[in-house]
Amino acid sequence: MAKLSRFGNFGALLTFLSIELLAIVSFNLGGISSIFQIAAFIIAAFGIFVTFKKFKNKDELISLLYVAIPVLILAALVSFGKFNSGESPLVNIATFLGLIGAFALGLANRRNKSFNIGTALIFIGGGLALLVIFGMIYTWINYGFMYSLRYQDTPNYYYDGVVFNITEETGWLYGFKFMETTIRYTGLFGVVLASFLGVLLFLSPKKDTRNFVIFGVYGFIGLLSLLTIPNFKALLYLIPIAVVMGYLKFLYHPKVKDETKANVRKIVNKTAIIGFIVLVIFFFLCFLNAAGFITDFVAGNWFFNKLFNNGRIMQPINLVLNQSLSEPNLFGFDRNPSYYYTNLAIYTNTKFFEFETVKEGGLFALFALVFLLVTSIGSIQRYSKKSKDKEPDKALLIAFLLAILLYSTFSHDSFNLIHSSETYTSFYRNTPVLIALFLVGYSFYPELKKDAVPLFEVEEEKTDEANVEQTNYVDEYTFTVEEEKEDE
Repeated sequence: MAKLSRFGNFGALLTFLSIELLAIVSFNLGGISSIFQIAAFIIAAFGIFVTFKKFKNKDELISLLYVAIPVLILAALVSFGKFNSGESPLVNIATFLGLIGAFALGLANRRNKSFNIGTALIFIGGGLALLVIFGMIYTWINYGFMYSLRYQDTPNYYYDGVVFNITEETGWLYGFKFMETTIRYTGLFGVVLASFLGVLLFLSPKKDTRNFVIFGVYGFIGLLSLLTIPNFKALLYLIPIAVVMGYLKFLYHPKVKDETKANVRKIVNKTAIIGFIVLVIFFFLCFLNAAGFITDFVAGNWFFNKLFNNGRIMQPINLVLNQSLSEPNLFGFDRNPSYYYTNLAIYTNTKFFEFETVKEGGLFALFALVFLLVTSIGSIQRYSKKSKDKEPDKALLIAFLLAILLYSTFSHDSFNLIHSSETYTSFYRNTPVLIALFLVGYSFYPELKKDAVPLFEVEEEKTDEANVEQTNYVDEYTFTVEEEKEDE
């Protein structure tokens, strides 16, 4: 019984359950049903119980609250907001539990010495690869190669008397059956899978042959799925991912001086901060314009009118922001058919998952999301710099999250079912968000004093030292208990 109560035994069980769940969710088996969401919460609760002793540092817990509280608020608002009030209570509860469960599962496994993030990412990639392969083969059979180019001059066809554009759709395994979905929707999975190619910079074909081949195959499948449509817009997202991978390779390179790394990191951080400030100011002005405070000024200026009102990007965003400021929509848009402009905003695709969040949870959900993004980026920077995980694993985790964030920010599709164009698909009830929250939870690295080390890494160091010391004292005259019994 004493042995069964040891952390290592429960840690191995936690690892097995976590990886199995991640692989199934990545493959999108049966869609993201309530069963898998509740399973994520139950396994996470078990994981927190197993690793409870590693959550006792006060400073780490305070730092954790800056990430955990936004996750909790966001999960509550998008699950129980007015927008989803018509859904089954069980589905809404399962969504809430799944979101916080995925994040907590990542936290628990970061403190589980039996868990290996590299192995988990291989299984996640495997699930995504199978999903993309099935969708790709189905598309080849039904549409042929390069069909978005071949049919661009004659794109229209009729389905139940309605005209559809074949160059905007593809085939996809949606749950347990194939359905016609938008190219924009499936492009996310291709980009995430293709991001594996960037990690090859950190692997040696000779020393890390297995991982080099696996990551290369995953990346090739993702790239092939984008090229055979072709989806050129999705391919553009691979450029910033490649740039970030090159930047990380520079920071991890042993021959580059620490002083040079520090200077480059400062320049990049300052540039990112300036860009973030500009972005905040821009969207603050968007809010003021949508609220009517600067509407006349913007409309009277050609440049600002073009920037904030007449652009293809801003028109749907303005509509959503304008409706978010009305009282019935503060905690999610009201789907009452009598609210004409609210329904018009609901069925307008902004292509930004951030503004789709406003529809589901209201402005407060957007604020929680922005706060979560800011704190998570800071945490991931510390993880990248200080964590003892292997460099390829850290790079792949960052590439994964960056691919999901970039694509979902500029190419999210809330109405992805071609022949059910009024069916709204929530970002928070789909595969990528659960994987992303798990990785955010796993990569959480507390902000501590300069030389302080997180509790879980201190224990890892002690364990490693003990293992080395024990190995040094083993020789040919050392017997185990079982061997001694056999001799007797």
